[in-house]
Amino acid sequence: MGTGVFLGIAYLVKSPGFVIALLALTLLTFVLYRQGQLKASAWKLTLAAIVFLAICGPYITALSLQKHRFDFGDSARLNYAWLVDGTQSQHLLNNQPARFGNSHVALKHSEVELMSNPIVVSFDHFPHATYAPWFDPSYFNEGIFPRFSLRRQIRLIVEQSRHLIVFTVDHSYILSLLILCAIWGAWPSVYKDLLLLLLGLYLFFGFCVLMYLSVHFLDRYIAGIFWPASIVTLAVFTATDIRKRGMVAGATVFMSLAILLSGVQTVIRMRESAIFSGKTHGWYSTAEYGTARKLADDGIRSR
Repeated sequence: MGTGVFLGIAYLVKSPGFVIALLALTLLTFVLYRQGQLKASAWKLTLAAIVFLAICGPYITALSLQKHRFDFGDSARLNYAWLVDGTQSQHLLNNQPARFGNSHVALKHSEVELMSNPIVVSFDHFPHATYAPWFDPSYFNEGIFPRFSLRRQIRLIVEQSRHLIVFTVDHSYILSLLILCAIWGAWPSVYKDLLLLLLGLYLFFGFCVLMYLSVHFLDRYIAGIFWPASIVTLAVFTATDIRKRGMVAGATVFMSLAILLSGVQTVIRMRESAIFSGKTHGWYSTAEYGTARKLADDGIRSR
């Protein structure tokens, strides 16, 4: 049941969680089959699947009814079109084929063009937000169908790989620590269940890295998986022989300090970036606020 709850919440947080949940349930079924426990654990798998569908089902149903087709999220499709196929993400119109990139575009709810030069558009037919196109991008971009291009995909993966290299170097102290622990013997070679746990965790981590690497790789996307994987790995190391636990305990203290310092470093970087970009606090921008104030002084008001 807990597995179903976790997978269901993961999908509600990120739509790729739906595919990951299916892969996780499939992998779990395979592991239980190899261990000869599939028959005994069939009811647990069934319960996990039912709970997962009960959590994500209402949301998927609402999306599907709204789109008039089966849909569990459009973020993957749109991000692939924008970041891989080169389709423009802002104010795309059906009469702008030069901005389609490699995607096939036949927009169903495009913005209304009021002036072509300079381009002025209206989204008055979607009065649900101050800036409707980004309130629900899937509505205004309904009709974008990305096309797979091996050349574009390889080029993007090569470009994104530099971010992966930087991430690896930034976290090399943690990776080195875990590798040293394994070399020194802190490896539960006699505990097959723990090894399967680590294998499943690493496969999940690798899948996420490849998924983001093929579209858009950011440190914060991977950090949310990297740190739990590292902590679980260190926890599994504690299941080794008692003579190794002193070393693992020291490694645990080191990793705890590393996590704390990494968090502090991230906050400092964000603060420096905010000051550099003119954002003194929150999402306040000096340039944007000044522009908005001038428009307001000229009598232009938002509805």
